[in-house]
Amino acid sequence: MDIEWTLVSQELPEESEEVLLYYERNAWQENGKRVRKKEVGIGWHISGRWHVDGCSHVIGLAWIKIPDPPQLH
Repeated sequence: MDIEWTLVSQELPEESEEVLLYYERNAWQENGKRVRKKEVGIGWHISGRWHVDGCSHVIGLAWIKIPDPPQLH
């Protein structure tokens, strides 16, 4: 199954809609240096800013709608 990511620069999801977000954030190394990390998580945007639980100042890069969970019987 191919997943079609939407670039944030091309289109945004509905405001406050939770999506699977590919984003960049600040992280700190053990030596105290700041680096940028790219990760995937559940995110949403409000008033032009992206939010991800536990992370502030994230930069959204691409997103997809969250798929339905598997049907377990």
